[in-house]
Amino acid sequence: MLILRDARLSPLHLLLLLLAAVILRLPSLDAAFLPQDQSVYHAVAMRLAEGHALYTDTWEHKPPLLLWLYAGIYQLAGEYTRQVVAILGMVLLTFAALLTAALCNRFRNTSSRVLWPAFLFLVYASEPWYTQELNAELLLLVPLLLLFKLLSDYALEESTRWQRLFWVGLLAAIIFWTKYQALLIVLTCILGFVLITPLRLQVLFTLFAGFMLGSLVVVLVLHLGGNLMGWWQLGLLFNLDYWLMGKNPGDGTNWWSFLEYLKIWGVPILVCVVAFLRMRGLYFGLAIRERRQETLMAFWLVGGGLALLQGGQRMYLHYFLLLLPPVLFYFHWFVRDQLPRILSTVVVLLSLLVPAFTHASYYAARVPQLYSRLEPQIRPGGWLQQLHQTLETDPAPLREALKAQGVRSIWVAAFEPQWYIRLGFAPATPYVNFNMARVRMLWLEENLRARAPFSGEETLEQVYDAFIQDPPDAVLDPQGYFAEMRQRIYWLYRHYRPDTVGHMPLWLRAQPSE
Repeated sequence: MLILRDARLSPLHLLLLLLAAVILRLPSLDAAFLPQDQSVYHAVAMRLAEGHALYTDTWEHKPPLLLWLYAGIYQLAGEYTRQVVAILGMVLLTFAALLTAALCNRFRNTSSRVLWPAFLFLVYASEPWYTQELNAELLLLVPLLLLFKLLSDYALEESTRWQRLFWVGLLAAIIFWTKYQALLIVLTCILGFVLITPLRLQVLFTLFAGFMLGSLVVVLVLHLGGNLMGWWQLGLLFNLDYWLMGKNPGDGTNWWSFLEYLKIWGVPILVCVVAFLRMRGLYFGLAIRERRQETLMAFWLVGGGLALLQGGQRMYLHYFLLLLPPVLFYFHWFVRDQLPRILSTVVVLLSLLVPAFTHASYYAARVPQLYSRLEPQIRPGGWLQQLHQTLETDPAPLREALKAQGVRSIWVAAFEPQWYIRLGFAPATPYVNFNMARVRMLWLEENLRARAPFSGEETLEQVYDAFIQDPPDAVLDPQGYFAEMRQRIYWLYRHYRPDTVGHMPLWLRAQPSE
């Protein structure tokens, strides 16, 4: 209710936002929706449920809180994990939209009730397919917005009890142990907070105490589970190398990928830049209260930009989710206060064109006749073509054929961990994400230790050997990687013979008598 009061919205507005989130994120409930990252987290949860340890014999380099969340959901929901994750995403996004509306509406301290920034937030954060998944960035939006609200309340002297800043430190710990890069946003926001408020040692100490307490709890859980050294080597050192290299070996990403994202968020980003520059010229004409709030938001914008650039050439779409609140803050201010009514309406409608197209593409792909008319207009590899291929995925015949051959465990030698979830088999290898194994092999084969100084301690043989600790009954090889590996290190995979299931290349483990 306090958030509704700050946003100057009613419970009815909250219900409308929740309804909008459900409608916009319906694709996440589609049986065909199972993206790469979410599949990895789901597969990790399946492997942890079998008693395997995180980081030691379940190889995934993401921070632990994200993976523990998926593991907890899987323990409770089992085969319905994907649906529960989708519903959780709807709820979290609704509250994130509500908090964003609160930040926008309180800036001028007027009695007006404006709902459209929250609606735009939902639209921009629900593009089919990629932003439909529940990744770390979407999970962090609510903690980041709450952290910003607490800092803003203190800076605006609405709350003079500095002890509440302990929760800021605790939220910072949650953010760090969910997504390392997001700590850049936290640090820049705290830097802006220090600049606009009197410096008090007890305030900084309280912030630090909250962060350390949260971090110590996570470290203690890792230690008690025997996962601390695994986290140090894979969850930290491997990530440092990953950051330094800027991309995976062989990746074709580049800085021009930024232009692809401008197709989706080009209008709000452009308006945000113009508004930010305009705000600089009007800064000293603002009330002190408004200056403080805008300064904090400017530091969030800078921190979000640093988190985006820190990824180097891996300018992934979901990194932009962390920029949405400040982008919409400036977008809302500029459209409402700096443009005529008619022009502001035109700008808002233009900002919805591409998101509306992506949603229309999704529903068009669900109607084959309509899609067949659109398909010639879409370039190869475009959104609609990839979406169409995803919708055609049907693992049922493959699942039944594997069970008929007595297969109880599989390894998928490809970059699509969603096969584990679709087939109902937990990964039979520590490398839940095959791409991680590929990266490790390439780093070693290309002698990139000089560029990967932190985690380049293992040998190529150890990397290969980690593929199969408990040899699976079958290996799915849709891209031919396993055939190449078997040829190169025959001694490790000599017990596997080629086969097929439908059109899918398959390797079955032969019995000793064979």
